[in-house]
Amino acid sequence: MALITASRPIIQMFYLKQQFLLVNVFSLTLMREGFKSYTLKMWENGMKKNAIALSLFATFLSSPVFADTEGIPSLNHAFLIVMENRSYKEVLNNNPTTPYLNSLAKSAGSATNYQSNIHPSLPNYMEIISGSTYNIVGDAVPKWGGVPAAQANGIINSPVAPLTSLSIADQLDSAGKTWKTYQESLPATGARVDFSPKGAPLYDTLHNPFAYFANVQNNPNLNNLIVPGTQLQTDLNNNDVPNLAFIVPNLCNDMHGSGGSCVKSTNAQLSANGDAAVHSLVNEITVSSAWHTGKNAIFVVWDENDFSTRSSHLPAIVMTNYNTHGIVDGTAYTHDSVLRTLEDGLLGGTPYLSYLNNAAHANAMTPLFAASVPEPETYVLMLAGLGLAGFMARRRKTNA
Repeated sequence: MALITASRPIIQMFYLKQQFLLVNVFSLTLMREGFKSYTLKMWENGMKKNAIALSLFATFLSSPVFADTEGIPSLNHAFLIVMENRSYKEVLNNNPTTPYLNSLAKSAGSATNYQSNIHPSLPNYMEIISGSTYNIVGDAVPKWGGVPAAQANGIINSPVAPLTSLSIADQLDSAGKTWKTYQESLPATGARVDFSPKGAPLYDTLHNPFAYFANVQNNPNLNNLIVPGTQLQTDLNNNDVPNLAFIVPNLCNDMHGSGGSCVKSTNAQLSANGDAAVHSLVNEITVSSAWHTGKNAIFVVWDENDFSTRSSHLPAIVMTNYNTHGIVDGTAYTHDSVLRTLEDGLLGGTPYLSYLNNAAHANAMTPLFAASVPEPETYVLMLAGLGLAGFMARRRKTNA
């Protein structure tokens, strides 16, 4: 839900540690214009102490305190980066091949008990955006233009009929919100291809779950929301970013490594490629004006481990553009938790919030969105505001 802030306050803006910290020195209103009138009336009627107290109360509420959905704030944009085939210890155990990801996990937020027991890739991707595998039991390409069905036939490697079931894309469409999936090495917007280029593919439709849904396949406007990865930088430059950006690096950059020029790469090389790819994506996002407008989050998750064990203990990182950092969260999470958290952040407070399938029983990733305890600078600024308020009150009394 929306951040509780003062409405039209007299503020000072301070830039502290790469965070915009808004401090209300005199906050005349809270949430609505009516609050302003009420505060001013109290002052005019001689209730100066009450007016000051009310103003200072609004000052405290101007820091990140949420009228929330399960503690998840209303998000302007959610950027979800999906990586491949690495366990937690292969990425976030101070692995020398992934220095940026280790640094990001420490500076932002890390979920240390994120699990998946599904193999191979495709069912995991379906779980992330819909809360169900829809009876998909293996990696199978979509049946382009086939007869729609509510779920797959459960046969390994059998092409999947266009699904009539729902995903988060349907929820966002119904709510008047936007989504787009950025697929690196997709040859063209809306291209109906299973792999590209042929022979040594970099794009893999198994990592593009939106392509499996009938309403996306059958609606050119929705099908054209499946775009090449290069479109992300263009959209960021034009400040034309969707509410949900589902970002998938290609097979050389997602740590998978079964195609293209990286087919003979070692695991260490693939991990280093993925580390650099995430670094580049996060930089692109965080220097954009979209990132600095409203409340936004970047998720970095992995679909599954490398098959070394049936159950996958996976890395998961969440970064926000407000005062959350250095969070280590041991809550039990799954792919359904990501979906539930996205639903809370993008649909919370609307009549369109209804948790899809297994997301209804998953834990929201609330601790990773909790505002940190105010830093010392914040307290200094609050005290300065209190002192200034007292000074002006005394001055007004002396002049009365």
